[in-house]
Amino acid sequence: MSAVAVSVVMPAFNAAETIVEAVESILAEDAIPLELLVVDDGSTDNTRTLCQQLAARDPRLRVLGHPGDVQRGVGRSRQLAIERTRGHAIAFLDADDFYMPNRFAAEE
Repeated sequence: MSAVAVSVVMPAFNAAETIVEAVESILAEDAIPLELLVVDDGSTDNTRTLCQQLAARDPRLRVLGHPGDVQRGVGRSRQLAIERTRGHAIAFLDADDFYMPNRFAAEE
């Protein structure tokens, strides 16, 4: 696998209703090598389970959480992911949003 060009950071709190579409919109990108870091911010629904299932199918997805699985807020969740990125650039997406197809191809 080539070096990661873009690390996408996604904080998620109780996002079970939207997280699959958000994650799949990123993982559908094939124009550049990327990784997706989802930080479960202490969700009480099945957000983490859904993300772990998606991660089992695609190694570009990593699921993170705060120590003790507590809610720390969107800022700290982004910071946690940023500290673990491997990409040359960082992009953000909220767990209730999605990228249009070929989003990063348009940036090249």
